[in-house]
Amino acid sequence: MSLHFILDGYNIIRRIPKLDSDNLRQSRKNLVDFIIKYQPQGSSRNGLTIVFDGKADILYHKDVSNIRIIFSEGESADDLIVSIILKSVNKKNICLVSDDRGLISRIDGLGVKVYSVSDFVSRTGVFKKNKLAQDNKSILGYSQIEKINRELKGIWLDSNNSG
Repeated sequence: MSLHFILDGYNIIRRIPKLDSDNLRQSRKNLVDFIIKYQPQGSSRNGLTIVFDGKADILYHKDVSNIRIIFSEGESADDLIVSIILKSVNKKNICLVSDDRGLISRIDGLGVKVYSVSDFVSRTGVFKKNKLAQDNKSILGYSQIEKINRELKGIWLDSNNSG
C-alpha cells in the first residue's frame, strides 16, 4: 500500500525561506519545483496533494502524475484538508505535512501520520532539520494568524465604536 501525503501548502512555504517569495504564484511554483526535484514523499508511487488557500490559479510546472494541487475556494485550506482526510477510506495511509497546531489537533485520533515541515523537508537532505527549526521558531501557522486577525478586528472595531 502506498502512502498519500497531504501538504498544507502555505504553511510549508512560510517555514522555508528559500521557497518563500514576495509573489504567491512564485512561492507556489517554488514548492512544486522542490517536490518534483527532491521527492520528500519518498517513492514515486506515494501520492501527494498540496492544498492552498484561495481561488484556483495557474501553476507552471512539469506534469507529474502523483502530485495534485487543490485550492480551497470559499473555505479555508485547513477545512478542506480535514474534509479530505475524513472522506478518506484508509486514513492510516495518509501523512499530513504541517506545523499548524490547530489543524493537527483537528485530525488527532484519526490515525493520520503527521510530519512537521522540518521532518518532511529534512528527508531530502537539502536542509538540516535543526537549522530549519531554528530559522522558523517564531513563524505562526495560517490558523494562528487568522485567529489573531479575528481577535484584533474585534478589539479594533469595539474600541472604535465606543470612542
